[in-house]
Amino acid sequence: MRLYQGVRSLILSLFRKILFLWVRTDVSGNTLEALGLDPDKPVCYVLQYSSLSSRLVLEQEVIHARLPGAAEILPVKNGPAHSFFFLYKRIGSLFRGERQKPVPTKEFTGLVHFGLENPEQDVQIVPVSLFWGRSPDKEKSLVKLLLSDTWSVAGRLQKFLIILVHGRSTYVQFNQPLSLKQVVDEYRDNEEKAKRKLARILRTHFRRVRQAVLGPDLSHRRTLVEGLVRTQAVKESIRETAARDDIPPEKVRAKAYKYADEIVASMSIVTIRFLELVLAWLWNRIYKGIAVNNIQVVKEVAQDNAVVYVPCHRSHIDYLLLSYVLYKNGLMPPHIAAGINLNMPVIGPILRRGGAFFMRRSFRDNPSMQRYSTNTCT
Repeated sequence: MRLYQGVRSLILSLFRKILFLWVRTDVSGNTLEALGLDPDKPVCYVLQYSSLSSRLVLEQEVIHARLPGAAEILPVKNGPAHSFFFLYKRIGSLFRGERQKPVPTKEFTGLVHFGLENPEQDVQIVPVSLFWGRSPDKEKSLVKLLLSDTWSVAGRLQKFLIILVHGRSTYVQFNQPLSLKQVVDEYRDNEEKAKRKLARILRTHFRRVRQAVLGPDLSHRRTLVEGLVRTQAVKESIRETAARDDIPPEKVRAKAYKYADEIVASMSIVTIRFLELVLAWLWNRIYKGIAVNNIQVVKEVAQDNAVVYVPCHRSHIDYLLLSYVLYKNGLMPPHIAAGINLNMPVIGPILRRGGAFFMRRSFRDNPSMQRYSTNTCT
């Protein structure tokens, strides 16, 4: 067994070195002080979905940060469990990674069994989220899906392409540890319920972190716009406008669709990265430095809530700086309410892909748009 483990560790070490010839990471929360780990208790690091590349990145960051648990092995049921494990198995093919039903890994099951069989011992479970490029999901075009790490689960070929494209901008976030003992204490006599409870806690945690980092799932932008046009209030406005102005309903509906599309952002990770480089250069030119305070409070709040940022807006610099600071600290740039006057050629499309959505300051000359906007916001 020791010989097998030694050979396996050597092979993984070789793969890790090969992977990091290309991969570059930006890491947060990977210090003993930030995690608050107890040195007297074993540590397990958990990723949401099984992936060799993600496992290798996690191992490298644990070793690099000299965190505990890099070489620990827990004597659990069905063989030893290393201090790195996945919540769910991969179920899919070379091209598809969709999971009809998540299946817990044997390491996860063994860990719960270990906690139930050893009530006097505790294990610190550290959830780790990894994002290849931190791209928000977009409309379901093949190219965008292949080149983005999104809410969708990637297949093996897609994951390989994602690493090739986004491997040099990989984001790894270590989060506060959970106590295995506290989680399973309630179900000492029921292992199945204990497993479901721990899985539910971790699943909820990963979803909140993903939403905080990637923003909401934007894969159905077109569906959202079409849904707005199909609401009862907008349908009535279309009929009234068509009857009053003697215009075919199809033309009025097309105009309504244009209005709806006008107020919906279309975030693009390529644009966000471009703006990050431009803004980093700009801050160094016009400021002596940027001091950020209490960003951890924002990161914690963003996991459980929809956050509305209200800068003083003395100039356009305010929301640009806010978006830059949030992105650099592992949070999704916010959607920004912008005046329709900024929806100009060249500038408008860039702002929209950076998260802006445009609002008209007045509907005085367009009563139909006024009613449509009021009903839609309501």
